[in-house]
Amino acid sequence: MSASTQNKPAMKKILVPTDFSLHAENAGHYAVAFSRLFEAHVAILHVYSLPPATVYPPLYSPGFPGKTLSMEEVQQIEHENEKRLQAFRDNICKGRLAHGCSLAQRSDFVSDGINDYARENNVDLIVMGTRGSASSGEFFIATTTWDVISSGKTAVLAIPEKVPYKPIKHIAFATDFTEADFATMEFLTHMAGKMEAKLSVIHVKTEGGSLEENQMFDWFEEKTREQNPYPNMDFALLEHENVQQALNDFFHQNEVGMIALVNRKRQLFERLFHRSLTKKFAYHSDIPLLAFSD
Repeated sequence: MSASTQNKPAMKKILVPTDFSLHAENAGHYAVAFSRLFEAHVAILHVYSLPPATVYPPLYSPGFPGKTLSMEEVQQIEHENEKRLQAFRDNICKGRLAHGCSLAQRSDFVSDGINDYARENNVDLIVMGTRGSASSGEFFIATTTWDVISSGKTAVLAIPEKVPYKPIKHIAFATDFTEADFATMEFLTHMAGKMEAKLSVIHVKTEGGSLEENQMFDWFEEKTREQNPYPNMDFALLEHENVQQALNDFFHQNEVGMIALVNRKRQLFERLFHRSLTKKFAYHSDIPLLAFSD
C-alpha cells in the first residue's frame, strides 16, 4: 500500500461470513452501512462441513460412522444453504445496496474457507460477529474469529454480538511506530474521512520507558501527518504500568467507537502487540475491533 496521499486505498468488496446466527446478522448490518459509505460490493459467505468420507472416500469420520453422502444429499444441503443465504441477505440489505450483493457457500474448515474466499476474491474487509463468552457454543464463534484474524491477510472487523450498528465517530489506533503502521494509517485516515470520524493514534509507555520512546512517538506523528494529513487526528502518548488497562481506559473515557490493532505474529513488540493482547480484545471487548495482519 503506497504512502502517497494522492491515491487513497479503495474499499471495493466487503465479506460477511455467516452461520445464520443473530451476531452474524448484527455484523451484516455493519457491513451494509460500510458498503454505502465506501460504495463497496457485499459478499455473504456460508462455510459448512461435510463428513470427511464425502470428500475423501472411503475414509470415515467418528462423527459419521460409516456415513457417506450421495450427490443428491449434498445438493440438498447446498439448496437449503442457498435459501438461508437469500433470507440472510434480504434481512440485512433491505434494498439499501447500490453496488450489489453476492452469495457464496463452500465446504471447508470455517476459518480456512473464509480466508481462502477473501484471498481468491480480492476482499478488502471481512466483517464478522463474535461473542466474548467462553461457554461451549460461544467460545467456538470467538475462536473462529480469532483464527480468521491470526491466519489471514485481510483486515477483519470483529463486531461484538450486543453492539448494534451506529455511526462510528471516533477510531483509536494503537501503534508501536513500525514502518508497517504507515500503511495501516493510510487505510485508517481514508476510513475516518469517509465516516467523518476523529482518529486518535495512541501508544502506551510503561514504567521504565526510555527517552528514545518519546522521540520515536514524535517521529511517528511527524511522518504520519506528512504522509497522511487528516484534519481530525490527534496523537496521545499514555503512561501506565499496564498496557491493556491504559488502552481500555482510553477507549471508554473517550467514547471510542472502533479499535484498530495490528496483529503481530512475531514477538518483536510483545509489550503492546503480543498475540494474546489482540486475542483478548477480540474475545472480550464491547467495542468493534479492526485487526490488521502484519
